Amino acid sequence: MNPETGEKRKLKKPNQGDMSGLTWTPDGEKLLFNETRRTNLNLYRLDIATGKITAVTNIKGKPSGSRLFER
Repeated sequence: MNPETGEKRKLKKPNQGDMSGLTWTPDGEKLLFNETRRTNLNLYRLDIATGKITAVTNIKGKPSGSRLFER
């Protein structure tokens, strides 16, 4: 919802994973969110004006965390 006009707009769920951690950018023009698919957790940016979704990270993880943190 646009806080200035009260206009509501439905946004499409981008992929097949679970979304969490929704956060607005300081300029209010983009929405950042996490998406979890199986054992992968990545960060995405949604441009509200265009509807374009951009992957910010592309980490292939494992439950043990061994791919996330090298030892």
